[in-house]
Amino acid sequence: MIVETVLQKKGTEVATMTLEATVADAAALLPAEHVGIVVVCDAEQKVVGVVTDSDIMRCVARCKGEKCTGAAGIGNAMTRDVVTCKPVDGLREVWTVMSDHGLRRIPVINNDGKLSGIINLRDIYWVLSDEKQLEAHELELFIAPPVIRGEHMTDVLETLHEEHRRIGAVLECLHHLVAGFDDVGSEAEINLLTAILDYMEAFPDTIHHPKEETYLFETLRRRKPGETELLDHLIDEHTVGKRLLSDLRLALQALHNDPSSLERFRLAVNSYVDFECAHMRREENVFMPLAARYLKTEDWSRIDKAFSRDADPLFGEERRATFDKLFTYIVEHDPDAQIVAVPVEPIAKDRTRRVRRSFDF
Repeated sequence: MIVETVLQKKGTEVATMTLEATVADAAALLPAEHVGIVVVCDAEQKVVGVVTDSDIMRCVARCKGEKCTGAAGIGNAMTRDVVTCKPVDGLREVWTVMSDHGLRRIPVINNDGKLSGIINLRDIYWVLSDEKQLEAHELELFIAPPVIRGEHMTDVLETLHEEHRRIGAVLECLHHLVAGFDDVGSEAEINLLTAILDYMEAFPDTIHHPKEETYLFETLRRRKPGETELLDHLIDEHTVGKRLLSDLRLALQALHNDPSSLERFRLAVNSYVDFECAHMRREENVFMPLAARYLKTEDWSRIDKAFSRDADPLFGEERRATFDKLFTYIVEHDPDAQIVAVPVEPIAKDRTRRVRRSFDF
């Protein structure tokens, strides 16, 4: 789980002020906004300092007699050496950084150093708690696997699983390609990178995610209202993935203009790949078994029929053929990538095997 996941849920509003503000302004803003920190930014919204109530008290303590009027500039009170994090940073790593520095909250900045939001220990705690609940779900379903509900369920879940494998193969190509860069990359490699980003931008959102959200997620939501939080979480992750992919495009353009940003681009790629793979594993290990347990035979029949409609405007055969060509191009142009997943056994139609399966790229 990454910082971007938290910002998608809580929003990006932050109490800010400029260097022209005074200590009195900060003292008034903290209680007015019901916050414990004010971020000081320059004209380009880049973080130059932070002010907390403790900073203000230390500033007041340094004043002597009647000199402390609050008219002093905010620069006299703010902490200039600011600990920050990025949207793609992992929550556990951010938790460790905050603990090591004795901090309860830190600003989030993008690759340009501009303020993107703020994250605190409570935010991280609740998200990691949700993650533990998902792990508990997985354990429960492993102990008591769902009942197989006929061929239609098998076909639907195998379709989604195969699409996960295809997406996973492209992600592995991306990871492998960027890991081998010594510099900005050749023109052929940049073209391949662009093709990979095009595929990841188009295929999941026009073919894969509509299947999940329109049919499976909504059907499970009706059959098992108690799983609404999980489903909302998965949809939020779809949104976060789109945002991270958009950031990758910007990072690729920055790499083209500034070869020294290669390491930053490589880190962004690794974070994106890790995020998407973790999301797919969550769907495989938690969502799919839940769907197998609670959806009815008539649900699977209806969903399978929807999946099979060649003329469906969401994911018809003509549109799929376009992505098949792009997928083939990606695989053929990066033959060294280890894209073949561990073979996955199909869901048994004789009801003797569990729905839960391995999902290793």
